Amino acid sequence: MTFDRKTNMIFYKKLEDYMKKYRQYYSDYALDEIDSNFLNPYQNFLDSSDVLNQIYSYIGVFDLVEDNVYDLFIRLIKERTDINKNILEVGCGLYPALAVRMSKHQKSGSITAVDSSLLPVEIKGISLLKEVFNKKFDIKPYDLIYGLYPCEATLDMIESANENDKDLCILACDCCLTEDGETDTIEEWIEYVDKFINYSIPSNRTYTIENIKKVGVPLITTRKR
Repeated sequence: MTFDRKTNMIFYKKLEDYMKKYRQYYSDYALDEIDSNFLNPYQNFLDSSDVLNQIYSYIGVFDLVEDNVYDLFIRLIKERTDINKNILEVGCGLYPALAVRMSKHQKSGSITAVDSSLLPVEIKGISLLKEVFNKKFDIKPYDLIYGLYPCEATLDMIESANENDKDLCILACDCCLTEDGETDTIEEWIEYVDKFINYSIPSNRTYTIENIKKVGVPLITTRKR
């Protein structure tokens, strides 16, 4: 999707204002990604990087683009579980854009977002935790754990959710990380994750691993039977 010249100019001005505030928190790699691909007319918004997606959501691009990964993931979650409870987002990135969009759908409960790289922002109605998520992270206060492309946190999320009898929803990335390295293909990784979940999931819970063709990665869900 492309915008007209006037709309592009508005978004570039919003990007400029955003970067004046937060540029210092971005790595050189992330800054290069922004400089090279912001509103790239040859890039599908569903293929945009996490860095760009967060900015697009913040400055309002995704209010005009229905086909974005945040709203897609929220729809997938809502179709499979109730979000009106205490939920934890793992790996929200520098700006917790997904949590912000999720909050517009939630009628009750709470949202907490955790990431070690969080910007120094405060968002009404969302608790933000600037720390690393791992197996030691206390998820007992939450009913649902979810994450969009949580990469190396994926297996810890699965293990913690199983150990604490919590619902889980992950739209996985394609990095194919395992406890011992990584697999050669996404298909091999899915087989690995299937065994990983099955090994520790409580008997009162069930799980699914679905291929989401629109983004080409698996959706992992666990819930009570």
